[in-house]
Amino acid sequence: MKTRQYLRVPLLLPVRIKAVDSDQDFELAQIEDIGWGGVFMRRNPPLELGARVIIQFLMRDDSVAMEIWGTAVRVRAPKVGRPGGNGIAFQEVDDNTRSLIQRMVTSIIQPLFPKL
Repeated sequence: MKTRQYLRVPLLLPVRIKAVDSDQDFELAQIEDIGWGGVFMRRNPPLELGARVIIQFLMRDDSVAMEIWGTAVRVRAPKVGRPGGNGIAFQEVDDNTRSLIQRMVTSIIQPLFPKL
């Protein structure tokens, strides 16, 4: 069994996503959890394993806060009461974006473990 390289924390967050090899425009999706190395994104139907995507993290006014390229490394089929989706591993993340992600994850963890 494969283990994750990075800790993931729950975070329900709307994003826009686009498959790189698709003619379709960005569509809305929802992140279920996030970690330093990727996200789990709810999406029906899920993307195919290996699909390359662009994820746009949105501000409250719908402007783009950051844009990250990734690859679908896990596929979860939808079931009754549980949406399908994909584990997306981040690719080509610059230092500023990595720092933003790390601060986001830390801001979720810190209240749970105040002595860290």
